[in-house]
Amino acid sequence: MPQICLEYTSNITLPLEYNQFFKRLHDLLVASVVGVELNACKSRVRPLQHFYIADGKERNAFVHLSIGLLSGRTLAEKAALSQTALQLLKDFYQPVFDLFALQLTVAVEDMTRETYSKFAS
Repeated sequence: MPQICLEYTSNITLPLEYNQFFKRLHDLLVASVVGVELNACKSRVRPLQHFYIADGKERNAFVHLSIGLLSGRTLAEKAALSQTALQLLKDFYQPVFDLFALQLTVAVEDMTRETYSKFAS
């Protein structure tokens, strides 16, 4: 916990430093979410090869960031995290704003504590 997944449409071909983005996001999570420890943050990137957006024009693109946290945070805490993470996405993807009709979205989701299992060696 947290489990982080960044999905983006593969028509965004600019070389972007995802490790830099995840470092900033991990630091944000540790600083702003009670109970989050750096060694528990797990992030991955998934380029999407097959997608269709709106009218199907090649210029259409999206990025979606999912942040899964163990249940117990208030709606206000999750909403604040969502807005802060969206600003990080905006800063990170700013170089492609003029190249695409880009949609950025963030979802902060609960992972049920009672059904989440973990092993770490």
